[in-house]
Amino acid sequence: MKFLIPTPVLPEKKSIRINFINRIVLELKKTVNVDIVWLVFAPDKFSSFSTDDAKVFDIHDFHNGDDVLKKIKPDCVLVGSHFDPIQHSLSLAAKKFEIPLCSFYYNDYKSEFSDKNKIDQFKKYSKLITSNNLPSDIPKNSKFLRRFKFIFYKFSFLRNTKKTLKIFQLPFFLFFPKSLINYLFWKKIPINTLPDLFLLPNSSWINPLLKMGISKEKLSITGNPLWDNFVLNSKSIKNRNRSSKISILIVTDPLVQHGIWSSVQYISFLNLLMSNLIKEDKFSFSLKIHPASENKQFYFNLINKFQQNISVFQKESIWDIIQDYDLVISFGFSTIHSEIALSETKMILLNFNFNFPLLDFVEESIFAGNTQICNDINFLNNLIFTSVNNKPNNEKFHDQIKFKYNLTGKSSKHCSDALLEFLKNF
Repeated sequence: MKFLIPTPVLPEKKSIRINFINRIVLELKKTVNVDIVWLVFAPDKFSSFSTDDAKVFDIHDFHNGDDVLKKIKPDCVLVGSHFDPIQHSLSLAAKKFEIPLCSFYYNDYKSEFSDKNKIDQFKKYSKLITSNNLPSDIPKNSKFLRRFKFIFYKFSFLRNTKKTLKIFQLPFFLFFPKSLINYLFWKKIPINTLPDLFLLPNSSWINPLLKMGISKEKLSITGNPLWDNFVLNSKSIKNRNRSSKISILIVTDPLVQHGIWSSVQYISFLNLLMSNLIKEDKFSFSLKIHPASENKQFYFNLINKFQQNISVFQKESIWDIIQDYDLVISFGFSTIHSEIALSETKMILLNFNFNFPLLDFVEESIFAGNTQICNDINFLNNLIFTSVNNKPNNEKFHDQIKFKYNLTGKSSKHCSDALLEFLKNF
């Protein structure tokens, strides 16, 4: 059974999507023979290759979505929940060839909303499309208007797909500007309504999807396979490795790569944060940066001037290092906040008025006293002492998440079972 999954990064990057799908694949392999094909849509061409677990194809080897499905011949296409020109192209082609199409969701419905007004959204996305980098880039990849050119490529791919499938569309001189304007002013990215099966983390999505005209028979509440790992790993943390100092892990978020801040703003913030922490001789700290969207050398260059022994982790899983730290400082909007919350590690989230929603488990961690919000970095050091000495109500935390989330550790199996039943009856 062959599954085709589009991804913006190589499988080795271990992004959320890669980890999510890999959890499901492990369960599928217990029942059926599985062939996984990753279709990587990134700006730079590469030679397609095979690993022990999968085949990896470059999007540039294909003319459009129709071409992809004709050559790869998948039994099922798995796409993300939101609109993306490449994923939409594959979705349209899958409908034409009557190939089963399934979408997967990571987060609660409420996390899809932003309180930013259209002007703020326009400023953010304008900055994004004129960027010389993409989130997964390293510095040497930087090229003039690199992101804009890739957006142009993706919409061209979609237009070529529609043309091949004989779907009505505007002339390109109107199609691309219209698509770009929609992108700039989207309050939230539209949901892909084409799939035949929707794998949902919880019931929060049911009514919104029904209102979009999607039939209830297509909706399957499976839980989130990422939670399986969270539950398993959180149980493995029994004792923390204590030191004479308060050990702090700064978990970063790619704010520059996602157009939230400029490089100047981000460097200024990091300098201020680390300078404040270094003032207190009872603190030691390290950094955990994004595994795919940030560059390790950037942080090495930044911390060199402090002449401190500061470790920078990137490829390491948060679960491999979290037991060595008393507290986490983080910011932005990241699934890793959910992992930290579930690990019962004390966490301080720096609030920069981005109006990001709280991800799974974080709100419950705040109520239980494990997570604190810092609205002024000048008071951070005092808050660190308060947080470390605070005794959280972990029993309350577990009662709340047990009530809200289906943490059985079997979400991957539920996804696998739902997929196999769907494919059997398709």
